[in-house]
Amino acid sequence: MGTLWLYAISLDDVRDFFAAPNTVAEELLSAAEEVTHETPKPTLLGKVGPLFKHPIAPVIELPGPTMDDAHALIEGRALPPDRLGPAWVIVRHWCSKRCCDSAEVTVDRSQLATLDFAHVASGLSSQFSFGTLLARDPHLPLLPAPGLVVGWMPNAYAHKMAAQWPLATESDNVGAPPNDASSATFSRDDPTGVGLTWPLQGNQPQSAAEWQRQWNALNGFFVRAAKWTFAESRDKPAPDVLAMYQ
Repeated sequence: MGTLWLYAISLDDVRDFFAAPNTVAEELLSAAEEVTHETPKPTLLGKVGPLFKHPIAPVIELPGPTMDDAHALIEGRALPPDRLGPAWVIVRHWCSKRCCDSAEVTVDRSQLATLDFAHVASGLSSQFSFGTLLARDPHLPLLPAPGLVVGWMPNAYAHKMAAQWPLATESDNVGAPPNDASSATFSRDDPTGVGLTWPLQGNQPQSAAEWQRQWNALNGFFVRAAKWTFAESRDKPAPDVLAMYQ
């Protein structure tokens, strides 16, 4: 099981996170303080270490993002592999602060593939599928963390998708659940309309209420695209869709 994050934000805005202009950098650093902690300072043991023949280096654990990571991002500096995960936490937070819409859904890749199959079968173009969305490389300066997939959908595609998605989702031909209610793959309480147990916890489906909430978050994001894709202003480009899955 993984998490899918979707952000309605211009890809150019995201690229500005890296080597950011001064005005943008100030806003980003202020926002980063909400999800970071200070880098631990050397302890007394570390300070007296040089007095010994073999200096004692302090053990410093950095389990989460720090302001050092944030500064490295906005200055366009390369990050070591062990800081990629924390750095992407900061990037997601920046996206959430600067996007015009977002969604976060718990789902695995096989379930996304099932949705893709059902939606394409009901008329949704494959260029709007989750597989295509996650496979389209946004070419950001920051390498993905291990296990993280980053993709995007240009605004022009989002514009077309906004018209197709509701029709494909609401179609009566989108794979109704089978008659066998004991099937481990299908559910009679399927809110997606595509015969999909959503999502799974181990081998057991989640409660219908949680399942419905997850589907509403995903479905609602694309339904709302019809509104936010036209919300352009003179000083800000229309949003693309940035997707992350881990």
